[in-house]
Amino acid sequence: VDDAEGIDKVIINGDEVPVNPDGSFSTDVDLTPGDNEIKVEVIDKSGNKTEITEPVICDKTKPEASVTIPDSTNQEKVTVSGTVSDANGIASVTVNGNTVEVKDGKFSTKVNVPSKDTAITVVVADNAGNTTVVEKTVKYDTTAPSISGSDGSSFGESIPDVTNKDSITVSGKVSAPEGLQGYSVSFTNTLSGAVYTAP
Repeated sequence: VDDAEGIDKVIINGDEVPVNPDGSFSTDVDLTPGDNEIKVEVIDKSGNKTEITEPVICDKTKPEASVTIPDSTNQEKVTVSGTVSDANGIASVTVNGNTVEVKDGKFSTKVNVPSKDTAITVVVADNAGNTTVVEKTVKYDTTAPSISGSDGSSFGESIPDVTNKDSITVSGKVSAPEGLQGYSVSFTNTLSGAVYTAP
């Protein structure tokens, strides 16, 4: 603060604060969650007054984030996407330290998966400095699932080449290092060309 006739006092939210010889001042003001108001009054030795009022929002709520990261992949890159929101605005979204663009509350980016286990960290920050962190490890798996007969024999051994029955039972055992996402079994009638799929 500065004045030709000299500063008499500085009052912030009703409390007088000391002013240094160079005109500088500093004090802590308690805030409550939600809307706050900082009122500064500067009075010189002649009684003239200058008032400045500034609104301040005290926001301690973390931003909301819904993030989609796959559990495993056989690709060298995976898509990390999600939606974010905050009452006072989103400041940034980073994925593994890289800032990604947020448009209409949505983001999407590609992340390299260079090893068997790759950690992915998404950090969402709001304009007040609150953060929400989402972490996940993605498995990189290029091994095809295996199939065998239910007794451990070759799968083909359990299926007859020729039969006089109207139906046959097909059974087996499947496995994959990172788990199975699903399966289907199909048969082609070589005489009619019809294809049957189960389930």
